[in-house]
Amino acid sequence: MNILPIESADSEALFLEPRKFFDAAIMGASDSYKYDQWDRYGHMKVVVYNSAMCIEAIEEWLDTDHEEALEYFCYNTLGAYGGLGTPIFLSEPEIRNIDIHGSRE
Repeated sequence: MNILPIESADSEALFLEPRKFFDAAIMGASDSYKYDQWDRYGHMKVVVYNSAMCIEAIEEWLDTDHEEALEYFCYNTLGAYGGLGTPIFLSEPEIRNIDIHGSRE
């Protein structure tokens, strides 16, 4: 998977709200769906988020503990399909296997 700068995301790509909390978890954009749970077609570049950082953002946003933030993330974020622009969420093991902005040889 290759992660491109966020500026390359399609205009129809969805961002998590409130962005004040979630933008720090953005890794970039990609049209490679190897680690994606949704069936997609086409080559829309969608936003790629770091899952662990999203959970931390939920903890801060909702002023809650890790367990509740994880439950919220799994049900309301990771499990929510918003169409072709739905973001991709990567876990730590997946992050180790990607090329971010051309940083890997």
